[in-house]
Amino acid sequence: SVVVFAGEKAIDPQSLVGEWTGTWSFPTGKGDRLYLTVKSVHDGKVVGSVYIQSPARYAQKDLPITGTVNQEGVLSLSNEYLELFLTVVSPKEMQGTGVADQTYRVNIILWKSK
Repeated sequence: SVVVFAGEKAIDPQSLVGEWTGTWSFPTGKGDRLYLTVKSVHDGKVVGSVYIQSPARYAQKDLPITGTVNQEGVLSLSNEYLELFLTVVSPKEMQGTGVADQTYRVNIILWKSK
């Protein structure tokens, strides 16, 4: 499968593999750092880990996370604490939203760091 960016030529979903660094924030603006490691992408299935800086009980540690990526470059990732909905906006940037504990909605921006 191929991910197509608006106005750009298609790229290989394997380009998502690597380390992504960014921020999460509440609509009020308060937030902190978020790190996403995409370990593999195979047939639209994504496997990785997420690390969140926050006072939450599940923060400050690497948590496994899995999900899917579609041909439009939309990732849907989840684990028992988090749901992430991210859109690839360029080969080096993803933006989207997250839901923590099925309650708290946050905005997310990530940039590829490795």
